[in-house]
Amino acid sequence: MAVTISDSAVCADLQQRFDAAMDRFAPFENRPHLAVAVSGGPDSLALAVLAKHWVDARFGRLTALIVDHGLRPESSDEARQVHAQLRTRGIAAEVLTWLGDKPAGGVQAAARTARYRLLGHWCRKYGVLHLLAGHHADDQQETIAMRRARRSGAVGLAGMSAIVEGEGGRLLRPLLGLRRADLRAFLAIQGISWIDDPSNRDERFERARLRRAPAPARGSVAVGDAARHRQAHERRVLSVLARAASLHPFGFCTLDVDALQTETAEIASGALARVVAWVGGRAYPPGPDATDRLRARILDQAPGRSATLAGCLVARRRGTLEITREPGRLPPSTPLSSRSAMWDGRFWVTVPGTENAPPAREIGPLGRQGWVGVQSHVAPDLVVGVPTAAIWALPALWIEGVPVGVPQLLIKCPAPVLFSAVFRPRCTLFSPTFAVA
Repeated sequence: MAVTISDSAVCADLQQRFDAAMDRFAPFENRPHLAVAVSGGPDSLALAVLAKHWVDARFGRLTALIVDHGLRPESSDEARQVHAQLRTRGIAAEVLTWLGDKPAGGVQAAARTARYRLLGHWCRKYGVLHLLAGHHADDQQETIAMRRARRSGAVGLAGMSAIVEGEGGRLLRPLLGLRRADLRAFLAIQGISWIDDPSNRDERFERARLRRAPAPARGSVAVGDAARHRQAHERRVLSVLARAASLHPFGFCTLDVDALQTETAEIASGALARVVAWVGGRAYPPGPDATDRLRARILDQAPGRSATLAGCLVARRRGTLEITREPGRLPPSTPLSSRSAMWDGRFWVTVPGTENAPPAREIGPLGRQGWVGVQSHVAPDLVVGVPTAAIWALPALWIEGVPVGVPQLLIKCPAPVLFSAVFRPRCTLFSPTFAVA
């Protein structure tokens, strides 16, 4: 297909808009190395082509990462096809495969978790600081419509953040200001074909149903206004946490009641939601309705009363709220399947393998029984002021039903077994504020 002057102008305009979005993410290192998540669909392919031009102009590198979820028989062939297509355009590419059993339910959520785990692992392994994702303006509107249906509150109506700071790098969404139709036109002009994922038309999934609905059902949201409201909200929440929160490496937190009560209900609930997600090892804070109910109930209670939310126990003490992991919601002890793993969404645990390691090693909560067994070996000063619920929720290495290692309590495993546990929850308490595209 011959490319006309008007076609060239369309492509140049889209590239300029993409470049401007990337400029808002600055600074980047010299000769930056970017990774881009590519599914083979039009959005991510357009992103890869646009990013290639941007990175070449800065003498950097681009690597496209294709995740084969293994959910359809043809997925491996499609991944290889996308890989070959990218290579013909001079874009380095790698295929990452989701191995293991797949869940019977919640497939899309599980696939998303697996995808970002694989992408993040690759970026950390190769020291890549910036991962690009292909979410665009239509995705943003769909996300907001779904959140509105779930009553996610003013914060949720801001949609997806243009920048998400993660462990060792950033997730960037430079297409949030661009439309799906413009991206497809950009590819069509250049004769680039794409793969349509059938799950995008499968009405078992909420987003697919939303895309088939009439435009009024999807709604139109003033994203900019909602985003600015969220930015202001998060700054105030972070300010309250800086004044009110006392954090403990055992994985619990206290909040000053006076500092919460001087703020509006929305800000106090926002601070409480962040702490609950942090202590509970959740990927996201609990919803505003549940948090509002907890805040109203717990702040009016007398000292000694408590309530639960999202796997956390929130207890009213004299002058403080004490947030710990809820003892009755702890995961069971499980055999150690790898040398390093995230446990309970809160602790990164490591047990280096050795030839002489004993059998029947399990990772699990210390619990009431384990605490009774090790308490006499713990220096009293180490646990002064530490809630019992927080102690019971600590990770322990169990061998043949006996807790032999609890790093936070300075109970070290016998040689040759080593066991470490670092509190590093999924949700960062003092994460950066929302970024507008």
